[in-house]
Amino acid sequence: MHRLSALAFAASLLFAVSCSEGPAPPPAATPKPVRVGSEVDAGTLDGKVLFEYRGHFGCPGDESGSNGWSGWAESASDSIDSAAVSYLPDVSDLSAGEPCGTDMGLLDGGTVSVFSSANRRTVDRHFEWMASRGLD
Repeated sequence: MHRLSALAFAASLLFAVSCSEGPAPPPAATPKPVRVGSEVDAGTLDGKVLFEYRGHFGCPGDESGSNGWSGWAESASDSIDSAAVSYLPDVSDLSAGEPCGTDMGLLDGGTVSVFSSANRRTVDRHFEWMASRGLD
């Protein structure tokens, strides 16, 4: 009986040790502060995040001359009915003449509007938004 108790105790001890979380992980490195508006050191990638601006969206009749829904539909020559976007853009800040209206409907009865990267005002606004958030 004592042997069975000792075996049960050893098994429970082994189980408890194997389930322990072990030593605490080292503390995370402290991120470097972001200096918004400061001069960028072009000699290093240290402390930087790289991103790109994809200015490939077009609408029929825009200044790109593509006469299609480039970037919004499967191919520029397709109709907007073949739109392949995961997220619709927020065009509420665009000025008159910037949004490209579509015939796609929204649940609230409105219609979807998108933008064209060929419109200089729109692209300038996108870069203003990035700059206002410290992205240059």
